[in-house]
Amino acid sequence: MPMPIRQALVLGATGLLAACGGTDAECAIDTDCNLFQRCEAHSCVPLGGGGDRDTGPADTDSGTPPDDAGGPTDAGGMDAGPTEMGTGSIFMSQLRTGGMVVSYLASASFTPAGGRTGCTTTEGGGCSTTVCTTAIVAVDAGPPVDAGPPPAAPHAGAIQITGGLLDLTLDPDVATGLYPAATGTTALWSGTEILTVGGAGDTVPPFSETVAPPVSITLTAPALPAAATPLSVDRAADLAVGWTSVGGAPGSIILLLSRTEVAADMVTAANLSCVYALADGAGTVPSAQLSLIPAGSGGSFAIYGGDTTTAAPAGWTVTIAAGEPVADGAGTLGQGSADFL
Repeated sequence: MPMPIRQALVLGATGLLAACGGTDAECAIDTDCNLFQRCEAHSCVPLGGGGDRDTGPADTDSGTPPDDAGGPTDAGGMDAGPTEMGTGSIFMSQLRTGGMVVSYLASASFTPAGGRTGCTTTEGGGCSTTVCTTAIVAVDAGPPVDAGPPPAAPHAGAIQITGGLLDLTLDPDVATGLYPAATGTTALWSGTEILTVGGAGDTVPPFSETVAPPVSITLTAPALPAAATPLSVDRAADLAVGWTSVGGAPGSIILLLSRTEVAADMVTAANLSCVYALADGAGTVPSAQLSLIPAGSGGSFAIYGGDTTTAAPAGWTVTIAAGEPVADGAGTLGQGSADFL
């Protein structure tokens, strides 16, 4: 059963890990942001929440009568729980070259509810695809007006990552509320550890969860292209994914596909994610999901082995993930550019 996550990250072919964070949160495209973010209005914002979701027919049960003022209810007449405050993501990754870890990254971000517009998420076959459209309107707004600094972003105070080979602390910037990413050139885990991730609490209440990222995973499908050659994805056919793992560790395989189409008057950004149980050894991306990605070149793909969980401090949904790109038997990493046919 896949975790309810929306991912859009492809690490660059240079092997450098990119993140959006710190006091300069501007981005140009989705892949400037981390695994659980997209680029919106030149800012990296978490994926998940805020947009429309295609979940099938609505429940026709009206629940409690209109004159019941006992608080918010869902369509079945039950208490809907705390008001949705927002979403967040905490992401940890490491990159290997020749079997050795050469870099790591840890990042965090939070966005209040209602931060996304023009987005629709469609789920099916263990995958989900989020498509966001933005109209391009040329308007002469006159000279710029200094509106002062923007309000600080919500944050969870100091975020501690412990239990691995290296303990980390992510501290938000006092003025902006944004978290500078932590990077380095050593390993965060070896594959036998359980990482504990906890937020001290601030705008986002305190939380603590654990993840256990696996290693020793070999990709067997799809066949990866030669270096500097894009992966060709047939949008009209199911895409098979396969892998082998050692040790029977828990965890997941996370497949990510994305492409942004820029037209004269509209920008369409599509991000597809599928999450499979590591023990399954294989998975399928349905063509119905692939067909939602605009056809063309210049897209991206990434296949990660990792572990994900969700923290739920009052009113918030915080996705926590740790993983690394998997490689095939020849050592080629499962990440790069993609053409969608």
